[in-house]
Amino acid sequence: LGIGFITVELVLMQKFVLLLGHPTYSMAVVLSSLLFFSGVGSLATKRLEFSRHRIVIITLMIFISIFLYILISEIVISKLIYASLATRVVISATIAAIPAFFMGMLFPFGIKLTEKLSKGLIPWMWGINGITSTLGGVASMIISLLFGFNVALLIGILMYLLGAVAIIKIKI
Repeated sequence: LGIGFITVELVLMQKFVLLLGHPTYSMAVVLSSLLFFSGVGSLATKRLEFSRHRIVIITLMIFISIFLYILISEIVISKLIYASLATRVVISATIAAIPAFFMGMLFPFGIKLTEKLSKGLIPWMWGINGITSTLGGVASMIISLLFGFNVALLIGILMYLLGAVAIIKIKI
């Protein structure tokens, strides 16, 4: 999940530079949107019971929202390039918020399941997530340079699919 999150985050920052006109705007909008809305998604898991079906739905929402972005990003950028900065910020934040909400749900569900197995594994899960986020940042930029941003986004989705499969396979 760490690889998937950081890949989506860094690629969206790069892609939104075109729409927002400056790397600082892109970083501020994407980073704040992703962190805030993934936090809201994480918070929402407190009220949801774990089910394998729910994990599939959440993962499907991540896939659909990012895949749709890949399909329409060029159209959105070309149509909004001359809109006001405020409009472009709101659109960018919304586009980042939708997958972020669902991306924020899988890790807490994984932690809930891990807690049922052994509380001693939870620090390991946080550590592994931190390491994969660091490695994923480097890997996502290399993939973006070699194969393009859309391929990197697809790999980010794939990492979430793998994470969801791992969560679903945990026997409790």
